[in-house]
Amino acid sequence: MAKEKIPGKASIVESVSPLLDKIRGIKPGAAKESAARGAASTKDLIQLSIGYVKQETKQPLVGIGRLLSRGLIAAILISTGLVLLLLGLLRGIQAGLAFERVSNEGIVERGHFSGSLSWLPYLFTILAAVLALGLVGLAARKSLRNASSEETR
Repeated sequence: MAKEKIPGKASIVESVSPLLDKIRGIKPGAAKESAARGAASTKDLIQLSIGYVKQETKQPLVGIGRLLSRGLIAAILISTGLVLLLLGLLRGIQAGLAFERVSNEGIVERGHFSGSLSWLPYLFTILAAVLALGLVGLAARKSLRNASSEETR
């Protein structure tokens, strides 16, 4: 059986609807205002989301940039200091051990690193540089191991 339409049903709902809105405290035309507020809040939500994404991507990138620049400056200064330290070591070995002395018999004796052994101060300096780089490598490896073990916890 097909449902029969009751004549005037729509008119009853239309006449009761403003009365219900008045009881609920809804002003006439509030639906249009609500739709306008919804559109405005949607725009605000989109702008807020865009601002949040910009903030959350910009700040970490700026932090990484600062960290890299400071690390690069530190690496340049440390390597310059190491080169100067090694150069000082070389000159110290050459000057300190290349002495000449005269014995009681009047014989001039030269230092240990003169003549055919003049290359030994360079070898000692290279060995000191390799030792320093090895110690830095061990420290870096230990630091990486500690960082990776903390990440797995």
